[in-house]
Amino acid sequence: MKNVLKKTLIAITASVAIPAASAAAINFESLRPEIFTAGDSFSEGNYKFTVAGDAAAGGLSGAIGTSAAATCSLIDCPVGNDGQFYMGLNDGGLRIDSSLGIGFTLGKFEASFIAPLTARLPSSVARLVVSATDYLGNIHNTSFELPGQNHAGDWEFVGFAFDAPDMILRNISFSACLTDTSGSCVAMGNNQAQFGLDNLNVTTVPEPSSALLIALGLAGLGLAYRRKQSA
Repeated sequence: MKNVLKKTLIAITASVAIPAASAAAINFESLRPEIFTAGDSFSEGNYKFTVAGDAAAGGLSGAIGTSAAATCSLIDCPVGNDGQFYMGLNDGGLRIDSSLGIGFTLGKFEASFIAPLTARLPSSVARLVVSATDYLGNIHNTSFELPGQNHAGDWEFVGFAFDAPDMILRNISFSACLTDTSGSCVAMGNNQAQFGLDNLNVTTVPEPSSALLIALGLAGLGLAYRRKQSA
């Protein structure tokens, strides 16, 4: 009986094994340049990306490309990034989910404002808006000021650190807002709230609820076995 129980525990544990934590950098380099409308989706590595925007308008909401891409001949793309990056365009956003169906964390990432046209502006005019949902359904909203133009008049990528790096996420969404003179978001972007996003440091991790269910299941089997032995 003891050998049967041991084999059963091994089989159950193997069948519900949780993948080990795995760090990765989302950099969009494996993807071909492309433009997206609201509702489009794509994948890189173990992550799925869904483009947000005004579906009724049916227009351009995002793109993958470089600062040398044709898209950037129409808008003022940032400097400081020699590779591909994601462009959230025309008030569009981007949602990230794990394609493995397990949780993940976010550490550092890079972002920039993307101006709808070339113009010299005096200061920061936008914020990156982030909304994260954890495995219990709790929502964490935060935002980051996107820097203004540098001395050469260019927008540029800078690094940020997510302010909840230990939060085990189900998904996380990025968008941008234009700001007033006090740095607060204004309600309407008028298709000018745009951002670049790249080099997201993410780590897939098992959700605590999954580990707890496995532990409870194994504990229940052990209890049932002890009761049978004492009967």
